[in-house]
Amino acid sequence: MRVMQGWSGETATNRWAKVDVTVEEEDLRRILHTAGLPVDQQLSTADAFKLLAGEAERLVLVKLMVSYGYPVTEAQQKIAAITATADRVLAHYRQATDAG
Repeated sequence: MRVMQGWSGETATNRWAKVDVTVEEEDLRRILHTAGLPVDQQLSTADAFKLLAGEAERLVLVKLMVSYGYPVTEAQQKIAAITATADRVLAHYRQATDAG
């Protein structure tokens, strides 16, 4: 699975910027490993997408915040919500792995 996330906008008068991020299976394996799950953990397609889309959005937000002056507090709030969603998804699989 490959997920792409992007942003484009005018950062100053007549100055445009574009940010594109692509995350793939390797990123999903890293997320699983970091969460203490087997890298070959079987996920539903919806859950794999949630994790990858969240990771892509998080990377775009960091780039916007660091390079283009995106409001830090707003970015941090969005990143916290993305992280909470990922944590819920991963906790479900961690619980199933611990029970099995």
